Amino acid sequence: MAADDHGAVHLHAGDEVLRVLSGELLVRIGDERRRCREGDIAIMPPNTWHGFRAVTDTVIEVIAEEHHVRDGKQYRPAQPGPR
Repeated sequence: MAADDHGAVHLHAGDEVLRVLSGELLVRIGDERRRCREGDIAIMPPNTWHGFRAVTDTVIEVIAEEHHVRDGKQYRPAQPGPR
């Protein structure tokens, strides 16, 4: 992503992990803000407001655990089996 691109502040039911492959990000997790550089990992717990902004041209890897809510209960969708 180019410098000044951002991920809007949001939250969701599952964990999310950002790994910075190159560049630099400003990351917000709840009330905490920090700079993350190449090799850093930021972990966003479920139901926590979070977002980020690229300080420089940056490459990140995002790993998110998908959860859904039905009838007020959280569940993970079934994974398709081998075919």
